[in-house]
Amino acid sequence: MTFRGNSIATKAMEAFLKLTGSEYLYATLGPFIENFQVSEDAFDCEVDPMKLAAGVNLSKNQQNLRIAIETVWKAILHSHSNFPM
Repeated sequence: MTFRGNSIATKAMEAFLKLTGSEYLYATLGPFIENFQVSEDAFDCEVDPMKLAAGVNLSKNQQNLRIAIETVWKAILHSHSNFPM
């Protein structure tokens, strides 16, 4: 009963995680997202063949997506040194 979705303990834990989690996410992933959004040469990461425009190279998009994911994971892995606990 303690871990039901509508218990007071669950709601309190959810509120606490939103407060601390959002600060962590902004500190960890904020620079990557800001850089990705304002980048003039933002690369395409669409890998669904049904959504690709004619002439778009699927393997290039897969490589772009892989690079973006690796960058995010590296930011998360190194976040312990950037974010005081």
